[in-house]
Amino acid sequence: MFTEGLQLNIVVDPRPLKRKANSSILSEFGLSKKSQETTTHDHKRSRKNDSHSQQRAKQSRSRQNSQTHRLSVKSTREQTSKQRSKPSKFKRTVLSKPRKPIPQIRPQKIDRTKRKSPAGAESFSNQSFASMNLCDRLTNQLENHMNLKEPTHIQAKAIPVMLSGRDVLIRSQTGSGKTLAYLIPMVQKLRNKSVERSQGTKALILAPTRELSLQIFLVLESLLRAYHWMIPGIIMGGERKKSEKQRLRKGCTILVATPGRCLDHLKTTKAFKISQLEWLILDEADRLLDLGFEKDVKSIISIVRQRCGARRRQNALVSATLDSRVSQLAELALSNPIYVTVEDGSKSLRQIPSNEKSSAESNEIDNFKIPEKLSQFCLQVSSQSRLVALGAFLRWKIETRNSAKILVFMSTCNEVEFHYELFSQSFWPDLREMGPQKADDENSPLVDCSIYRLHGNLSQSDRTQTYLQFCKSSVGVMLCTDVAARGLDLPSVDWVIQYDPPSDIVEYVHRIGRTARLGRHGSAILYLLPSEMEYLSMLSQKHLILKPIELSEVFKALQTKKSEDSRLPKHASYGFWTRKPSESVLQAQFEDIVADDPGLKNLARRAFQSFICAYATFPRSMKSIFHVKHLHLGHVAKNFALTDPPSNMHTSGQSREDFFESKRPRNRNKGLKPATRTSLTGDLSSRKPDLLKVARSRSIGVRSYGNVSKKKRENFQMSEFAA
Repeated sequence: MFTEGLQLNIVVDPRPLKRKANSSILSEFGLSKKSQETTTHDHKRSRKNDSHSQQRAKQSRSRQNSQTHRLSVKSTREQTSKQRSKPSKFKRTVLSKPRKPIPQIRPQKIDRTKRKSPAGAESFSNQSFASMNLCDRLTNQLENHMNLKEPTHIQAKAIPVMLSGRDVLIRSQTGSGKTLAYLIPMVQKLRNKSVERSQGTKALILAPTRELSLQIFLVLESLLRAYHWMIPGIIMGGERKKSEKQRLRKGCTILVATPGRCLDHLKTTKAFKISQLEWLILDEADRLLDLGFEKDVKSIISIVRQRCGARRRQNALVSATLDSRVSQLAELALSNPIYVTVEDGSKSLRQIPSNEKSSAESNEIDNFKIPEKLSQFCLQVSSQSRLVALGAFLRWKIETRNSAKILVFMSTCNEVEFHYELFSQSFWPDLREMGPQKADDENSPLVDCSIYRLHGNLSQSDRTQTYLQFCKSSVGVMLCTDVAARGLDLPSVDWVIQYDPPSDIVEYVHRIGRTARLGRHGSAILYLLPSEMEYLSMLSQKHLILKPIELSEVFKALQTKKSEDSRLPKHASYGFWTRKPSESVLQAQFEDIVADDPGLKNLARRAFQSFICAYATFPRSMKSIFHVKHLHLGHVAKNFALTDPPSNMHTSGQSREDFFESKRPRNRNKGLKPATRTSLTGDLSSRKPDLLKVARSRSIGVRSYGNVSKKKRENFQMSEFAA
């Protein structure tokens, strides 16, 4: 503002211009050189007088405008100085912008009256944090800032044992508060000592997945707000190693890490100080072993022992399930541990020495513990109707409950991507062909809420953003793989849909454990084909009872006023006003969406192939239920809204023979007998032998090949397609 005023004063300065002034400047004020010259002609004198009078008039007007502008600039400066003299609430410069708030996950506030009721007191004990010999600062942080008034059963038993200094093996069901069971005593013991960042890491927590590591870090950060001198830190795959090295160089008192990145920094980062390490926590130990981190964890334990020497260190191993592999890891990492768990029924608590762990282990493998307020359901649906049944079920639950949050588990990353793109483009009823007016008035999304996706092929920034957004939202659907099945505390999840059956019962228990956490109600449903219904008897042997749901009840969510009047939208595949059922119209709509989008069609093909190959990887003990030969591949293609027969499932620009030749493993079918090629049952022998051979050549125990050993077949993994 001040610069413009100064320029205006210079331009409109009314002082007389020099004779040598530029003609362009003179012309700007309506002057000319001819008016400055004196002539002897009388007829020019009149013109000269006229021009001088015009010049004087313009100069007077310019002088008035200049004075007015100076007064306005002066008043503006006075107003600005007055505003600056007033104390402002927010101080901002011209170039500064308001910082975006950092997304945080705060523990859900639970009313004490609900906890003390018989229905809400099942997950919490009758004790208080103040009665557990915790300091006042920590108790105040838990009760007033984190809204936690009472500890859970596992916290009430594990915290005193860990405060005594003993190594602990903690086993409890999902959603019982195991994270705070080791964080609270860790902070309680470290706050009594003079902790400085220059001393390096005092506590190390290993978690199997990035999302679980981020969740532990956020809880730890909230707990340490009362202790500003203790610095939390996190290192995990997908982040910049340079930034992590800077944090390690400055010092992190309590560090949360994934095993692979932690081992990498222990070997390559000299500034990573663990010589004064006092705590080592292995969270979700069973998942650490399932994901293949056993070698990395053992290497980390050996490096810690070498650098810490004879220094006393307290160790803890936390797991929701206990098997022989977890027991072996406990023997390696723990020293004379106390086994802490919660019994069923009377809620009595017990401590079992390590020498009595074997008998408890055998009993717990047979009986899986699930949340008591969890309702389990089963839906029997054919292959060609699974896609419509999923869309109808999501629409049903979102419409009946405005604040529903749903998790949908699928077996592969390609499946998650395909369903995410398809549901984002689907409407019901699809009235776009009836004209823009009808579409604007009555058209609505099939799933009228935010849809999220989470799988291992996403970048770390996308995974973190998706996780935080779904945690903060009150309603939404998240399509995910088993990367979200272990340890994640996703707030207020109402339904867990297992669209693809898990590979074992332990994974089933972890999936349904994402709901009904900390005394809340929750539900889980399992989608099964008619040939897979025997899986229910396998679950019942583990005391997991599922109630059936009728498919017709799910399809009622697709009934609208249009369908009741038998005036459904005109569809390209029908060519007339159809009177077909709503589920048939929705299936045709899915097929049209996929056929019109080449990118989505190619994604559907990849999802189809990955599903077939993942289906062939079920363990041998479950092959009698989940076998490739039980699938009707034409119906499975309908599950991905594909109209092409499975024999034509090849990429564009590539012949069918070249496609199957590129996917077939080399030197694996030399011993295949000709009779085996034609010994297919049902409609598989006539319609899709080539694709079935691809799946069988990649399967575990589907067919016996002459030159392939049994060990290689059992260890074979579908790295090309499976998630």
